[in-house]
Amino acid sequence: MPETSSSQSVFRTQEIEDPSNRYFIHPLSHEAAKLFARLGISPNTVSILGVPFGLAAAFLIFDYGSKLNVIAAFLLLGVWHVLDGADGQLARMTGKTSELGKIIDGICDYLVYISVYGAMALVLAQQWGPIAWVLALAAGLSHAFQGSLYEFYRYEYDHWVNDMSSRRVPTLAQARKEYQTQSGPKAILAWGHYVYVRAQYLGASGREELRQAMGQSLDRATPGEVVAIRTQYREFNLNAVRKWSILNSNKRTFAILVFNITVGPLYYFLFEVIVLNLAMVWCGLDQARRDGALLEELKRA
Repeated sequence: MPETSSSQSVFRTQEIEDPSNRYFIHPLSHEAAKLFARLGISPNTVSILGVPFGLAAAFLIFDYGSKLNVIAAFLLLGVWHVLDGADGQLARMTGKTSELGKIIDGICDYLVYISVYGAMALVLAQQWGPIAWVLALAAGLSHAFQGSLYEFYRYEYDHWVNDMSSRRVPTLAQARKEYQTQSGPKAILAWGHYVYVRAQYLGASGREELRQAMGQSLDRATPGEVVAIRTQYREFNLNAVRKWSILNSNKRTFAILVFNITVGPLYYFLFEVIVLNLAMVWCGLDQARRDGALLEELKRA
């Protein structure tokens, strides 16, 4: 199932896509991407265009006592999600995908969540003092780590099942070389990407052996065997990747709405730090079991 240039390739892999993306966010993103393509707007510009909507949402969340403000913030974050999907679709639609674009997209995403978490921490600090910032920092770091693993396994799935080379997660050596050979602002961005990739491999410890086994198996396989190996990876990982979607951004945005409109930001931070970290551990243990079983199958073959 090789990567193609058809219109279908504009969308992410549907079988592992979260229903909120598949049926709502990404169809809207697709219409926006087509408009941006006609206007000649670049994918990186679209990434940046989404940030003000996130900042406006953070401003409204600061007054979370107003339910109307929280609902308006939720809608603004919804617009940001649409634009966040449109930049990637536009890049694939116009053939302008790049590592730099992925880094800029990631930075814009973190700017939005830093502003939202910061707004909630400012509110909590009025009652809880410095502990509010400790909670916000713990929630932010948890969010970043969880999100990095969610993206890691999605990219791995697309690479091994759909032969999408553009989705291959770089090795640590490749990411390190990238920032060491850059200069100026690009070096800073590349260093940030290296830290991100390092966090992914930290969370997916032991994955490198499976990656090597997959690569070696595919290198020496006949065309028919290649299809069988990719199908085997899909059978072991399809449900696992779907489980990782528990940690996607859409669910966090919905949780921010629910907690701020009911019990307040304190409970959202606790939800992020406790519940979502437990979910991450559960997904990780399940993934490790599947990876071990697939590795044994590849060794036997």
